[in-house]
Amino acid sequence: MPRTTRTKPLSLSLYLIKQGANESALFRSTAGLGIHTVSYETQRLGKLYVRQSDEKRPTWTRLFMGRVTPDISNVRSKSVSALWVIPVGTRLFAAAFGYGRMLLSPGSFEEDFGLKVTLNCVDPNKVHSIDRTTLDTLHTSVLIDFRDVTNLLEQYLALYQSTRYKDFFAFVDHIRLIRDPVRIQGLNDALSRRSKIRMPIDFGSASRKRSTGN
Repeated sequence: MPRTTRTKPLSLSLYLIKQGANESALFRSTAGLGIHTVSYETQRLGKLYVRQSDEKRPTWTRLFMGRVTPDISNVRSKSVSALWVIPVGTRLFAAAFGYGRMLLSPGSFEEDFGLKVTLNCVDPNKVHSIDRTTLDTLHTSVLIDFRDVTNLLEQYLALYQSTRYKDFFAFVDHIRLIRDPVRIQGLNDALSRRSKIRMPIDFGSASRKRSTGN
């Protein structure tokens, strides 16, 4: 048994998977995914999905070919994407590492998870703006103790389900960053029918333009 269950604090990007979602439907693609069971003592703590890319030459090296000494033609890079999927009661959480977010299928996670958890646990007088990156993702730095992982996620789930935020931030119920392609298409179709315009506004594109300020 390991001498300690504690490690250094880790920066986590947490996602709450939508109610009733099947674990096998969470991924854009399962090709090349390694699946590893996570456990501590007798407790099962979900699965770790890992994908490694092949080594390749970074595109930026082309700029310096023949212009640097020593030569950099042997420079290679490899990316690793990992997603730790953890069951908590009837819900699933996903913790992304590296490029792990890119493994998730669009629309598979709650799009207001990060926002509601944050607003339910901060001093409302200290909130000056809402970053669009906090809408669906909960970014946190925690000291991982495998004995307490489930309890920690249960606390986050309770914060997400709390309505405390409505006392100060009721307006956020009217804010949605929609990534689910099915919902986007449904909104486009509804707008097209109501406005009788052949070429509907692409809500996905409009959302991206607003979020980037263009």
